[in-house]
Amino acid sequence: MKIDIAIIIPVHNRIETSKIGLKAIYDSVNFYKESKLNNDKKTFNIQIIVVDDGSTDGTGDWIKDNFQEVTILNGNGNLWWSGSINVALNYIIDKDVKYVLLWNDDIRPALNYFCVLHLWIYENKKEDTIVSSKVLWDDDSGQIFNVGCLFNPKTGKKTILGLGKYDDDMIYKKTRDIDWCGGMGVLIPKKIIDEVGFFDEITFPQYHGDADFMLRAKNKNKQIIVFPKLLIYNNRETTGTNNENLTMAIKSITKIGSNYNLKKDIEFYRRHSTSSFAYLELIKKYKIFFIGAIRNSLSKMFIYERNS
Repeated sequence: MKIDIAIIIPVHNRIETSKIGLKAIYDSVNFYKESKLNNDKKTFNIQIIVVDDGSTDGTGDWIKDNFQEVTILNGNGNLWWSGSINVALNYIIDKDVKYVLLWNDDIRPALNYFCVLHLWIYENKKEDTIVSSKVLWDDDSGQIFNVGCLFNPKTGKKTILGLGKYDDDMIYKKTRDIDWCGGMGVLIPKKIIDEVGFFDEITFPQYHGDADFMLRAKNKNKQIIVFPKLLIYNNRETTGTNNENLTMAIKSITKIGSNYNLKKDIEFYRRHSTSSFAYLELIKKYKIFFIGAIRNSLSKMFIYERNS
């Protein structure tokens, strides 16, 4: 039995990162194709779909020249993450695709990733479960980025499981239920997408798009799990961190691509929280954000004055 899987990778103007990411995923795909698991009776038909959202650095041309088998869909630079995913979903809507695998161009799968995925799919045969990978930092530190996430609708607290912990703890090697996960290494049965709908690119074009989709799926009684044997590595340097000064922080609360877009945060809590107390968690988030920004501003000011 052949199973069709569409791997969706949004890209935008980071050609060197995309080069490394595509080479890494093909190393893992080819390892699977050469394994004994890949046979006439049980195999994957893997289609990689890159959504190039208006890159101007030659990303699309490089992919065409080096990976002719990749399907490239183009955007105008205003798709952002959720819109890019939806473009690919629209492309496969009428195709015989059974699973969608969300991917990033800055992650590297373990070499046996698709072998493990093969075993999970053929042994479980679940079409009502979203499966997330375990994500480690790609720096040989052994530190975990996340093993899925939790959301408490009463308190509003989001928890990134395993963040900063080391992978030698057995608790992070166990399959468990989660509430949501980021859009990297996430296997979604197309059947669930047909029922839940696409990602909300209008309300959550960048951040919260993944969490919103997962929580909508949970509301329809879909199970979401993390399967730690599915292992990927994320580039720490390409993952956003808060090192903004006060001026940048103020601008961030209205930027589409900011994790601190206040309007988007309020809408997320309005949609998914069940208590007004949840907004206290939102206040806490921005308090920490602006305190950090003020400290960064003062630190830079002190360095400038010292060097003057």
